[in-house]
Amino acid sequence: MEYKIFKQKSSENINYDFIENLKEQFDISYLSALLLNMKGFTTFGEVETYLNPKIEDLYDPFMFKDMKVFMERLKRVILNNESVVIFSDYDCDGVTSSIILYKILTFMKINVQIVIPNRFTNGYGLNTESIEKIISIKPDLVITTDNGITSVKEVEILKSEGIDVVITDHHTPPKELPKAYGIINPKVESDNYPFSELCGAGVAFKIALGIKKYFELDYDISEILIFAMVGTIVDIVSLTSENRIIASLGLKALRNTKNKGLVSLIKKADLNIDNINCGNVSFQIGPRINAAGRLIDANLACKLFLTDDDNEVDILSSKLCELNNERKDIEEEIFAKSEEYIEKNDLLNNSLILFILGEDFNEGVMGVAASKIQEKYNRPVVIMTKSEEGVIKASCRSITGFNIFDCLNESRDLFIKFGGHSAAAGFSIKDENLEILIKKSNNYAKEKKIENLFYKRVYYDTTAIPSNLNIPSAMELERFAPFGIGNSRSVLCLRNVVINHARAIGKNFDHLKLSILYNGNYYDAIGFSMGHYVNEYDFTKTFDIVFNLSINSYKGIEKLQFELKDIDYHDINLRDFDKANYYYFINNLKLKEYFYPCENALEYPFETAIEEYKDKVFVVYSKDTFIRLNKFLKYKKYDYNISYNKLNKIEGKINILVLPIENIGEDV
Repeated sequence: MEYKIFKQKSSENINYDFIENLKEQFDISYLSALLLNMKGFTTFGEVETYLNPKIEDLYDPFMFKDMKVFMERLKRVILNNESVVIFSDYDCDGVTSSIILYKILTFMKINVQIVIPNRFTNGYGLNTESIEKIISIKPDLVITTDNGITSVKEVEILKSEGIDVVITDHHTPPKELPKAYGIINPKVESDNYPFSELCGAGVAFKIALGIKKYFELDYDISEILIFAMVGTIVDIVSLTSENRIIASLGLKALRNTKNKGLVSLIKKADLNIDNINCGNVSFQIGPRINAAGRLIDANLACKLFLTDDDNEVDILSSKLCELNNERKDIEEEIFAKSEEYIEKNDLLNNSLILFILGEDFNEGVMGVAASKIQEKYNRPVVIMTKSEEGVIKASCRSITGFNIFDCLNESRDLFIKFGGHSAAAGFSIKDENLEILIKKSNNYAKEKKIENLFYKRVYYDTTAIPSNLNIPSAMELERFAPFGIGNSRSVLCLRNVVINHARAIGKNFDHLKLSILYNGNYYDAIGFSMGHYVNEYDFTKTFDIVFNLSINSYKGIEKLQFELKDIDYHDINLRDFDKANYYYFINNLKLKEYFYPCENALEYPFETAIEEYKDKVFVVYSKDTFIRLNKFLKYKKYDYNISYNKLNKIEGKINILVLPIENIGEDV
């Protein structure tokens, strides 16, 4: 059985007076008010913006340093009847950002065309092939979307041809910025824009708002807001601040969209346009858009969203769905071969970062497969394939707490191309430099004590309040949507529950269905992709569970349901004498006079401190830490001794002292 950590998120700044006032001001439950405060909200205004976002809540687009410069350049485009090329990336964020700018520029009667490179024949970004194509078009202005911030040399070449370049991007800038006509990127430090986490489509949307304001356009932004929402959700940026406003308002606007391509794609994905949520966009709509660029050409997706021809819409939306099915098959094949590679090369024992090389992997799908490998093994993953020219191309995905961009950036001099952010990256490298990269990256990971992150962690917000385990509370928590990174669903925890009627359900028995008995009440629960737990756990024991509150509707009847994030044994198998002391410890947790904080607190998790300090005494002050420490010691099969209140140290064992009532000096 794997070792798991159920850990409560930090909640040091809880203001109980504010929570009570929130309840009254917004007419919500104590649970909702508590969770809002735990999210960091400290004023009514912040909560109002969060629960009821408005377009006016977005920052002024002219807070971008070069926004006015860009507007003045567009004015020249109009006055001189100049031509414009939008040069974009081939993923969903690139497609949606190019659609946003194309729609508003064509509304202004500007001569504009979209150029998206082919992943396989052109490669990423402003490279030699793409520059040659742009020069052949002879535009007066090039606007990049979702790329360009690293294109120092390429911008100079275009300038030498008399072509101005405005870069709009959101990726991490290099030390040397391109000398473009203007740069609009929230991550450029000198820009001082208040929110740095916009995606490419979010940046494009802010530019569109700037255009509307500067040129005083009578333009309905609802359609481009929808594309900003899609790009924001699919690019997996933090759904906080402006991103959450864009996602929330965009999802509402989607219900009334007149874009034939979107409507057709949604219909073919078997979705109800009136009830689409973040998950639908992430897992049904986004992959279909991405499939075009991953397998053939992203321009197929652009055409779908720009055409009004019903026949073409039907053909293109069907094609994207076919490509998505093909992508799934390829992804499964890469995943299976990656698992074989991990086992054959014993990577879990030999490497902190999983570097996987496949001779015939489709580079357009490697990123998706890397995400699945990362989820399964909870390790940073680099999936690579070798081109005919002997160049290795890679897609990288990381784990929470480890910045893969910073790690790889230590080897920037080895790459032909490199880019990305903390959670994902990509690079090209010569074959002869690969072993050096692997060694340097693993050394970096070791220095950062990455092993601390390998144990499965499930974070929860708070222990569930029995009086709030009901449908009204579940409906209130849905107001916190849309959910994603930075704004996850609120996760609750219950300890020492009884599980009844556990069974695997679904077509392939993938899911776990069960009933939870807690505090004299029964609750339905579902654990998606947990069907295998039926054969792995002894359900006669008691459990700790972490879960979301949800509502299950069936034949018009709504019922509260726990959507499980994970389960683990609660029973720590103490001896009878220890159990008595344990319950005494639990009952006295709130008596502050028992607490004598240790001066030598660990700087990192005890899971990696056991070996280093096993001749010392581990002092425990909290229930969660006590349970976690016991489980870890049993998992590692260590011989240990527990003392309560007063130290009874046994040599040769790992000693745990629970809730000391006296100073134990040098033994700590």
